[in-house]
Amino acid sequence: MTEPNLRPSTHATRATTRAMRARAAIAALALLMGAPSAAVAQAPDKDPAAAADPARRARAKKLAQQATRKYNLGQYAEALDGYTRSYDTFPAPGLLFNIAQCHRGLGHHEAALRAYEAYLREKPNASNRALVQELIAEEDGLLRTERQAQAAQVERSRAEAARARAQAREAEERRAADKRAEDDRRSAALTRAPAPAGEPRRHRSVLRSWWFWTAVGAVAVAAGGSALYLDSQRETVLPGGSLGTHDQR
Repeated sequence: MTEPNLRPSTHATRATTRAMRARAAIAALALLMGAPSAAVAQAPDKDPAAAADPARRARAKKLAQQATRKYNLGQYAEALDGYTRSYDTFPAPGLLFNIAQCHRGLGHHEAALRAYEAYLREKPNASNRALVQELIAEEDGLLRTERQAQAAQVERSRAEAARARAQAREAEERRAADKRAEDDRRSAALTRAPAPAGEPRRHRSVLRSWWFWTAVGAVAVAAGGSALYLDSQRETVLPGGSLGTHDQR
């Protein structure tokens, strides 16, 4: 025979916890609206003058009423503002719990922890102390998880930035290598390129040829030799018209 499950279901447990939190969320408002003054004296009062001023207490009560309406609508930022102003006006300890609840709803885990802990310091014998301690443990775990996620995100961001820098360097090196290769190809093409079609072939001037000046020099030497030979022959020629002497003996 199977034993009946005497443990409450998870859904029932969560429903009970939500109900407890809802009741605790309006504790400060009830304190301000109708609780006897002796109940306020259970926690240290940071501002005795405020407790002695009925007008300030009435303003705090009104602010807390407005904040509770916002809280019930899930408008936690507006509720937080109202509860904070109410606490500044009249520092009832229960308002610290409401402030913590607003921070929790907003996901401000560290601020929620501080407010829960401040609530227990101001009201150490609170009837919902066990619930508050449970919430503190929950928010502490969420805060640790959040910080770990933030640290992991920072590491991922650093790794992504390092990869981006490395990729940028590689791309720059590839561009530089491609440019050098292109420059080398252009230089090689210019070195091997023939003269463009249709362009007349350039000839060296005959005056710049070695064989021209060699021939000129040879002609000049030959001409000089002929002139000297003719001059020497001219010295031995007899005067024109002379028959010379003839011996008729």
